[in-house]
Amino acid sequence: MTVIQSVEGNNNNKAKKMIRVLVAGSSYGGLSVVKRFLKLAENINFKNNKIKITLVDPKPGFINVMAIPQTMIDLKSAKNSYTNIENYNLKFDSVRLLKNNSNSTIKTSIECDKQIGLLREDIGNNNSIKLEFIQGYIKDFSPNKNQAIISKDIVKKFNLHTGLAPPASSSDENNIPIEEEIIDYDYCVLATGRSRSWPYDPIGETQKNFIKEMETCKSKIENSNIISIIGGGALGIELAGELKQTYPEKQIQLIHPHALLPPESLISDNFKEKVIYYLTEKLGVKLFLNTRIFKEDSNSSLITTNNETIKSDLNLWCNKHLNYVSYLKPDYIVNKDEVNVNNHLQLKDSNTGEIMENVYACGDLTSFPIIKKAGYAYRQGEVAATNIFRQITAQLQLDNDGHEVGQQPLEVFKYDESPVNSMVMMLSTHYAVSCHSLDHIDENDPAVLGYYHDYRTENIKYCLGLE
Repeated sequence: MTVIQSVEGNNNNKAKKMIRVLVAGSSYGGLSVVKRFLKLAENINFKNNKIKITLVDPKPGFINVMAIPQTMIDLKSAKNSYTNIENYNLKFDSVRLLKNNSNSTIKTSIECDKQIGLLREDIGNNNSIKLEFIQGYIKDFSPNKNQAIISKDIVKKFNLHTGLAPPASSSDENNIPIEEEIIDYDYCVLATGRSRSWPYDPIGETQKNFIKEMETCKSKIENSNIISIIGGGALGIELAGELKQTYPEKQIQLIHPHALLPPESLISDNFKEKVIYYLTEKLGVKLFLNTRIFKEDSNSSLITTNNETIKSDLNLWCNKHLNYVSYLKPDYIVNKDEVNVNNHLQLKDSNTGEIMENVYACGDLTSFPIIKKAGYAYRQGEVAATNIFRQITAQLQLDNDGHEVGQQPLEVFKYDESPVNSMVMMLSTHYAVSCHSLDHIDENDPAVLGYYHDYRTENIKYCLGLE
């Protein structure tokens, strides 16, 4: 596929190319893309050429969503898990927030003394690169036109229950009309991630509002004696463990439709049995296995598909998630909601096999047979950034010294292809089950407990260069 280049202005009668890179999503994968690209480009003399990186996300801040089970009951953790955009350690030339955004410290641009890259590497500024942030999300995407439509709004969260209804966003309260903008790009990375029902996928307009969201959860939890968690995936398990550790006097019950949990097919039954042991024997969580919920009645009690009643005061539904890919045509989707990519992370047409050489995807939405983890999203962001950088420098025929050079081979995303993937399951801050192979399972490894005490919030902020 030919990448269409735009020409912008003249400088001493020489055409100046503006190469536009669109990054949709600023979580683990999207921020990794931006930071890695800036690191690779810091010493490049692009001569008369400019590169414009546009970062788009409905949240003007980064949330370590892995820590949600903890942030729902610990407001200090909530504060630490949210990083406002001014603490990204990036020098934005333009920041365009929603008109209703109440964070007065952010206007049109954000300055900092230096840019910080992955693993706290200092990144030197390159005046040929312009960086902008737009608060919004992709509504429509046309890879054959190199074009995306951005809706400048907060993504509305789907809600499966009445017990923890999301608070109204400021856009709802003020009834602000939704604006849209067409973004042309030459290269694009889709890192739009996974959506869950609120509060596990918070609105997060600002750190202050995020803390208010978690306050709403904490209040509901503290005013309930019997709390039911529906869904025994990683989120449900970790939430059950955190709740029982923090509120041992409450009855915490975890309801799951299968005989073992988590349902992850790439994890051994031995691992799952140990998870159940710690939940029930060590923490005292009440398990309902092989149980499906039909509905929630008006008193919050749960009716099973066998017409049995499970008494409950508060229900936390953790049984559904969707990859945010509604902007893509079905031609690029496999396995219901995963983006079809090759091993370079380039978009692939499932019908024709055509590769969109300038469009990449990374993070939870990619179609690799792996356990979806923040670490993989982070690494995929690095791969996508490296490949776009190599394509641009080959296109401009530049090496680090400005000399002509051919394109380097594109980097391949490598992952664990063994039958059993590695996994860490936190069962409160006191217990953890982890494995790196089929035969070896660690229980309460001190290194793991130390590393995951905050669900890796500090480590992730360190790796992404966030303050």
